[in-house]
Parts: sequence; C-alpha cells; structure tokens
Amino acid sequence: MNDISVQHISTLYNYSHSASCFLCDIESAINQLKSDLELLFADSYTHVNRIQDALECYQSDIEGINMQIENLRDRMRAEEDPQIRREISEDIQGMGENLSEAKEMVRICKDDMRHAEVLRQEINIKISMVKSLLDELRSSVSIDIDASTDFIRKYISYLQTATTTMYKFMNVPINVNSIENLRYTLYTSAKALNCVWNDKQYDYFLQHYVRPVTDDVQAATSRLNEQISSLRIVVEELENLASKY
Repeated sequence: MNDISVQHISTLYNYSHSASCFLCDIESAINQLKSDLELLFADSYTHVNRIQDALECYQSDIEGINMQIENLRDRMRAEEDPQIRREISEDIQGMGENLSEAKEMVRICKDDMRHAEVLRQEINIKISMVKSLLDELRSSVSIDIDASTDFIRKYISYLQTATTTMYKFMNVPINVNSIENLRYTLYTSAKALNCVWNDKQYDYFLQHYVRPVTDDVQAATSRLNEQISSLRIVVEELENLASKY
C-alpha cells in the first residue's frame, strides 16, 4: 500500500469519525431539547394550578363572607337598639358588596381556568409536534449518516488489504442551539475528502451522502423554529394569564 493510499485511508477514517460524532451531537441536542420541552409542559401545569389556587381562595372568601353576613343578621335580629341595628345593617351592606366582588372574581377565575386549560392542551399538542419533528430528524440523519459511513467503509476496503483499525469515538455534548451549526461542521469535515477523490467523485459523494444529511438538518431546523415559535406564543399567553394571580 503506497503512502497516498495510507493518507487517503486516514482522511476517510477522519470523516467517519466526524460523521459519528455528528450523529452523537444530534442525539445529544435532540435529548436536551426534549428535556426542555418536558420542563415547559410541567410549567404549563404550574400556571394552571396558580389560577386554580386563586379560584379556591376566592371561593373560600365567599364562604367566609356569607358566614359573617349570617352572624350579623343573627345579631340584628337579637338587637333592640335602633342605632345599633342601623350600624349592623350598614355592616351587612358593606359585606354584601364584598360578597359581590368575590363572586365576580370567582366568575373571572372560572373563565380564565377554562382558557388556561385550552392553552395547556394546545401547548401539549405543539410539544408533541415538536417531538415528532425531532424524532423524524433523528431517523433521517441516522439513515443518511449510516449510508455515508457505509460508503466510506467500502471505499477503505477497496484501498486497503490489511485489517482496518477500529476507532473508538466519544460523544461530544453540544448546546441545544447548535443544531443548525452542526451541518456546517459535517460539511467542513467532508471537504477534507477532496484530496481522496477527483472533483467528479468528490461531488458525487457530497451530493449523495453529505447534502442529504445537511439538507435534513436545515429543513428540520426550519420546521422546529416554526413550531417552537408557535409554541412560545401559546406559552407566553398562558404565562400572562397566570401572572394576574
């Protein structure tokens, strides 16, 4: 095996390494995003519960006011002094106003609870859609990466006669916002293969094994951004609704 073949095999292995790391990075990013979505879903329940707690508080206020009004009425029935009866009557009137306000707050809370439940369900649906897109991305990228690395393995087999060295790759953790940048990383790694093949062979590999991956990532990222943007709108609406309490 000549030096050129050895150098080419090393370059091919480097690409396989990068492709495998790319797949691990995509998996890490997807898992992180799914974890964030679970937290967001749990937080939606927190906002709904906040409104529910306020509703129960106002309902408790109504019970307390009714008891106070009933006590005042008992006092009034037992009282003979006209002046004191007038004062008790005024107190009852004031408590009646408080009761009306509390009942209005209960009505508002119930309306907000119904709205919050609708928003929470919408958030759940949108989160499911985002997760589905992430699963599609994982599947398509995995298939494309497997195809490219299989092509590389076959080409290495063509170049060499000795047993190939097995490489052990490490997972590289990434930030969830770096999914879009990963496709540039893969493309950059693939550019090094230009020294292995002529331009026509290199372009063939790019078109059939690299660009399907980068295109999948770009398309999925675009759809994810749309879904997450839509999800954020609903989340903010629920947050604003709950912030009143």
